[in-house]
Amino acid sequence: MNTELIHAARDGDLDTVRYYLKETKAPVEAHDKEGVTALIRGAMKGHLELVRFLVEEAKADVEAKDVYGLTALISAAERNEIKVLRYLVEHANARVEATDGYGSTALIRAARKGRIGVVRYLVEDAKANVEAEDLQKWTALIWGARNGSLEVVQYLVDKAGANTEAKSNKGWTALMCSTFYGHVRVVRYLIERAHANVEARDYNGHTVTDLAFLSWTCGSSVKKFLTDVEGKKLINRAVVRDLDCVHMLHPMIFKYVDRPAHPPSVRSRPRESTVRHFNVVDPVEWEEGSVPGGCCVTS
Repeated sequence: MNTELIHAARDGDLDTVRYYLKETKAPVEAHDKEGVTALIRGAMKGHLELVRFLVEEAKADVEAKDVYGLTALISAAERNEIKVLRYLVEHANARVEATDGYGSTALIRAARKGRIGVVRYLVEDAKANVEAEDLQKWTALIWGARNGSLEVVQYLVDKAGANTEAKSNKGWTALMCSTFYGHVRVVRYLIERAHANVEARDYNGHTVTDLAFLSWTCGSSVKKFLTDVEGKKLINRAVVRDLDCVHMLHPMIFKYVDRPAHPPSVRSRPRESTVRHFNVVDPVEWEEGSVPGGCCVTS
């Protein structure tokens, strides 16, 4: 009898479900060998009218879980059944933060599957916790990045304010996960737009670039992009270093340049004294009272 009830719920056969519950007195919480109840199966398949009947008339337990810890709400979210999800949240008072056997919330499982509509609804309307973590400390953002769902990643960062530096139990960030699994579009977005920390290290001391070259799933496009990023960073560091050197030399340079006591006005004729050319030299070569080599001052 339990099997027939669950199968009828799977098929959305409301009349048969009603018959088993009212005529044969089958328990509404009857489940199959995986712990799936009629409500969970109906929610999973998106049968809104069936779900409404089971909740409002049959008084099914909306928080019942199968052997994997999935509730009706989590099942609907994962399967992208947003109408059922909305009903369970707004009319059945189902717990948005309920977790499965792995500690995943509905938001985490939806992000993992790339269900952008569900993710948006859970964040904006159901007020789901964006920073919720599963048992491995993976957030919705980390899961979205790991599976290459750029739209989900963009939404969670740009609209939901998800923390790009959150780390898993291994110390992996969203950038590290997207790198290791070779999702170049997500990697580019996280670095160029979300400004994720490229120099972050996991708990084994690996950087993002290290993980790219340790991975068997990271393609050449990701490795090339990260190599280019590293190259640009080295160039920028060199530029900053040279600018710091110029700033240090600046007062020493102007000590040897003949300058007017007061800047000339726009209309006044410039003084004859000018510096024709000047080449910066090592300050240790300068002698007290002498003009540096390469500086020609005329008056």
